[in-house]
Amino acid sequence: MKRKLLVPILSVEAALCLMFFFIRDSLPSVVTSVFAFPFEQAGFALRYLSLSGTSGNILALTLYAAICISPVLLYMMRYRKGKVFAEDLLLFVLSIILFAMIYFMINPGTMSAVFPQGMPADIGKATISLTFYIVLMGYGVLKILRQFYDTGLLKITRYLRVLLSFLSGYYVLYVFGVIFGNFMKARDALYAGNTGLGYGITASETFLFIRHAVMALPYLMNIIVVLAVIELLDEIGKDRYSEETAKSAESLTKLCRKTLTIIVSASMSFHLLQFMFLKNLSVADTTLEIPFMSLIFILSVLMLTQFVRENKALKQDNDMFI
Repeated sequence: MKRKLLVPILSVEAALCLMFFFIRDSLPSVVTSVFAFPFEQAGFALRYLSLSGTSGNILALTLYAAICISPVLLYMMRYRKGKVFAEDLLLFVLSIILFAMIYFMINPGTMSAVFPQGMPADIGKATISLTFYIVLMGYGVLKILRQFYDTGLLKITRYLRVLLSFLSGYYVLYVFGVIFGNFMKARDALYAGNTGLGYGITASETFLFIRHAVMALPYLMNIIVVLAVIELLDEIGKDRYSEETAKSAESLTKLCRKTLTIIVSASMSFHLLQFMFLKNLSVADTTLEIPFMSLIFILSVLMLTQFVRENKALKQDNDMFI
């Protein structure tokens, strides 16, 4: 996906995630978990349609079956075209998950037959929805990996841009869906455990926000890095030895170094600042959290840029020798 198109899509995704938490307060029975979207809402609509009468019940059952069997229909279409591979069997798994998931969304009271007693409904809905999304993403990755075989650099960079686009979408979801949601829960717990509204709770709330902002920072920086990587891949697709490719690799190298510096500095600064104001805080966080995945990702990008730069230098040496 092109960078100019990806940026507004990610912005809309972030806005929808933030909007979710405000809608949830108004419609708690319809919106419980960001991960259950849109299956939770589909289940609510099907349940409402089923209870509307005989014709509505028939229509609801028809829609329910059509939605759940759609992965199998996709398998049959691919089978007729002779494009079925081993990973396509996951389409049957997706269909089975859809049958169970949407049924539980329609009848949330039956979830106790599968999930542990006392588990909140939102956690149960999020768990089964995440299972579906994980299998779906796994299927997509396996399909893309199959395309990597016997293909040229142009197609590889195209598929890599697709994977990076989904990765950036995941980062947005994690920041504005998970981390922001955890902040809202922690904030509610803070106010529930404190009857007064003095300086202590205000300071605690401020540090609570800073803490979650520091947690979100590596993922936000990763999004910027992903956008820069996509720009580099575009240049590689045009000409891997061009000056534009070398400049893009050099810019990405500098960006990765700045990103690592910012992530490490933000974590240290937060803990030092918290230590200075510890006496005024009713709740303090002393957990050692190191964003290993973000650091590994950025270091991997640094290796990529170094490879591009060395490849460019080697090409220049060969041209001079010839």
